[in-house]
Amino acid sequence: MPATPVVDPPFSILSEDFAADPYRYFAGLHQCAGAAFARAELETVAALLLPLLDGVRLAPGFRYRETGLYTRGPVALPLEFTPVRATAGTFRHLG
Repeated sequence: MPATPVVDPPFSILSEDFAADPYRYFAGLHQCAGAAFARAELETVAALLLPLLDGVRLAPGFRYRETGLYTRGPVALPLEFTPVRATAGTFRHLG
């Protein structure tokens, strides 16, 4: 008797099989869609605040260590700076 051919079922991300294994394709269905927005917010805040700080530098003893799968970045980023006294009109461009 000839062997019965084995045929894989058609692929669908809506199948229960796919939903049960969220890590099958990289980060899967549970990848955070808000990660890109959080990164954009951080970049915007940094772009607004860093020019207002004087002598921004990494804290002594800082050691770069990465974390994350999709949004790889430093575990922490301790900074030191010299406080600057606000002058009239400092925040004019923010309003």
